[in-house]
Amino acid sequence: MGLQFLGESDEQLKSSLSFPADFSVAKILKTDVLYCSPSTSLNEAASLMQERNCSSIIVLDNNSPKGIWTEQDALLINFDDPAQFTRPINEVMSQPVISIHADTLLSSVATQLQKNKLRHFLVVDDDENTLGLLSQSDIVEHQVLEHYLDLRSTASVLRRNIPRLAADTLLSYAVRKMQLSASSAIIINYPDQSYGILTERDLVHLIAQQSSKQTVGDVASRPLICIPHDMSLYRARKTLSERGIRHVGVTQNGELLGLVSFREIMMDVESTYMNELREVLQVRDQALSAAKRNLQLAERVIDSTLEGVIITDPRGRILFVNPAFSKITGYSDAEVIGKTPAILKSGHHNNDFYQSMWLELQREGRWEGEVLNRKKNGELLPKYLSITAIYNEQGQASHYASMFNDISKLKESEENIRNMAYRDPLTGLPNRRLLEDRLDMLIAQAERHNKLIGVLFIDLDHFKHVNDSLGHAAGDELLVELARRLKSCLRKNDTVARLGGDEFVIILSQPDSIDDIVHTAERLMNKISRPILIQGRELVQTSSIGVSVYPNDGLERDTLLKHADAAMYAVKSSGRDGLSCYAPSEQASFSDQLTLRLELRQALKNGQIMVYYQPLMDSLGQLVGAEALLRWQHPERGFIPPDSFIPLAEDSGLILPIGIFVLQQATEQFARWNKQGMRLSEISINVSGRQLRDQNFIRQVSESLKEHNIAPGQIVFELTESVLMDKISGSRLQDLKDLGVSLALDDFGTGYAALLYLRRFPLDRLKIDRSFVREMLDSSSDATIVSTLITLANKLKLQVVAEGVERSDQFETLRDYGCELFQGFLFSQALAPAQFEAQFLNQVSNKRSG
Repeated sequence: MGLQFLGESDEQLKSSLSFPADFSVAKILKTDVLYCSPSTSLNEAASLMQERNCSSIIVLDNNSPKGIWTEQDALLINFDDPAQFTRPINEVMSQPVISIHADTLLSSVATQLQKNKLRHFLVVDDDENTLGLLSQSDIVEHQVLEHYLDLRSTASVLRRNIPRLAADTLLSYAVRKMQLSASSAIIINYPDQSYGILTERDLVHLIAQQSSKQTVGDVASRPLICIPHDMSLYRARKTLSERGIRHVGVTQNGELLGLVSFREIMMDVESTYMNELREVLQVRDQALSAAKRNLQLAERVIDSTLEGVIITDPRGRILFVNPAFSKITGYSDAEVIGKTPAILKSGHHNNDFYQSMWLELQREGRWEGEVLNRKKNGELLPKYLSITAIYNEQGQASHYASMFNDISKLKESEENIRNMAYRDPLTGLPNRRLLEDRLDMLIAQAERHNKLIGVLFIDLDHFKHVNDSLGHAAGDELLVELARRLKSCLRKNDTVARLGGDEFVIILSQPDSIDDIVHTAERLMNKISRPILIQGRELVQTSSIGVSVYPNDGLERDTLLKHADAAMYAVKSSGRDGLSCYAPSEQASFSDQLTLRLELRQALKNGQIMVYYQPLMDSLGQLVGAEALLRWQHPERGFIPPDSFIPLAEDSGLILPIGIFVLQQATEQFARWNKQGMRLSEISINVSGRQLRDQNFIRQVSESLKEHNIAPGQIVFELTESVLMDKISGSRLQDLKDLGVSLALDDFGTGYAALLYLRRFPLDRLKIDRSFVREMLDSSSDATIVSTLITLANKLKLQVVAEGVERSDQFETLRDYGCELFQGFLFSQALAPAQFEAQFLNQVSNKRSG
């Protein structure tokens, strides 16, 4: 610390605790500074730090330092989310970069590092040009403290409460443990009784590798280098420096006691600061005239320190405050001299707290701890306070000296770490971890008092369409509003949590009855479905809610959540927008769907997915084309309907390889039939939004057409309204049109915005939904809709296909309305290729030859 001891008898200790007067930062700074741009990804920046063996990296924008990211900041990264590793570094860096002048003495820098809880300073010249970087390790290594450190043992600064984890612990859990304990390292226990260590530097290496799924035993540094507990701090510091490490284990009789690092050594040196201040005040009280020069020096030190200093008389009246006190609290010295420190009280602590403080101060001569005070402007001031009694020659306390640091930023960091561990960052709601903790607690209470618990699993219906059509910002805005609505419907003791995506879970604490749970679920469902204005658009969001009840549906947390999820899935399977209470049969249905999803992955490889073809007829009843339709021939279940497995393919991403398979099969079959003389005019293929969003899709279509020598005009891609709602896939339609293919809107008339799409997108054909065709001869309104749609399409020069034609009178009526193309069981169901050939090859060949 640069503060000199004042007593003549303390010359030896004084020399061991001082820096040379002319020893400035410029003499030890590192000029090899590592830089990156704001857009550099976190893993790239970590790789640079790993390659250059640097503990920090400066973020430059237009040659100006904008932020810094250090090994310590790695603790703030959520290792459960791999997407964090590729975030731009400007989103996670600390800012602004704190700088010091190159002429600053090391004594001053050491104080500032400890007070600001920093490890690095950027060193600049008079023109604010960057000269280099100074770290906490540099300070410790260059302090002239050999004699002092040689007198101190390692055990005196040992940190014993270091977390210890088994080697098979998951890395993500270990990182959370470091975050919550604010530890720069944790100890790893291996089965062979050896130890390793996981440090912040190891986390940087893992970020560089984008690795988060390993165990700590795989990535920890091993073995842990250890020193005996009675080794001097001087030799401990030398060991750290020579080996290029920051932590060593401390042992006694073969037992690992804890760790010592550069930080503990520096804090030990810092602790002498208060002792020096106490000696200054004792000398001042004993002989003002004899020690005037020394006291002036002490006053300069006190005035220049960045910690707040208060000196009071024995009754607690303030005699002196330094400039840092005024800067931190907002009170001038004139406003507090003669008053007591109670002027800073916030009301947070009760009388017992202050009585305990004074009792310890009188008994031990000192007290230290955290205090929550209030500034002059009313803001709360969390601070770490140290109070020391100053005794006169008679052994009586003549003064009290207190020093404090503003720890607001530290508290904010701790709160941020807690929020990262237990809160959803978007909505601020509890996340899965906090939800599970609360549910476990409520189950224990309910068991003791024989009470009910309601668990509601909520899934937002078709939420993906909002993200796809309006963008993720709109989706986030919707989620935040719905989270607010859910909270507004619940009691104080209830919990609403977001599990991620569009899933929420609500815990109803001790409801009066099952009916009470159901009524609450109905109220929530109605609240969710009220219109919401998002980005100037009014949206109506529905939900599917599953309900399970403790103890009826389970006695454990995981069982209740699983059963509520199964009940929710039952709602989705039956059409969504509703709620369901758990029934054992629903769990069987849920398991069946999971099994089906897994079997679908193998079905394509095993040849169980097939393409059937339904004929497309003209107004004369002649074959003009075919529509390619998927069929799944399951070895045990038989034919599985498309509406049972296509949604699974969409959700799982299997729709992409399945879509490519259909494209290849349909174009190959179409080319083969034309060579055989069938001479179809066109082939229709259904396309999903996920396929259109795939950047390779346009290329795949073009290559398939060229491979089979098919004219683009012979291909019709059929799209649903949900595909057109997707901004990205909708923009790809023009790319398809540029290839020369035709586009058809399937199930026309069922969507609320279908007419709008006729103007916005380059469509060639409309397919009237079978529901209108089926009822048009029995319903005048349906007949009017069909005739109107056909008339509208003809005026827009769009072809019309009627789906679901099953009777000849339907066919004749549609033809009279002006419909040109037809599909349905009147002509044929979808057929396997061989069946299609057997039924239509001769008919078409004869027609061509005739």
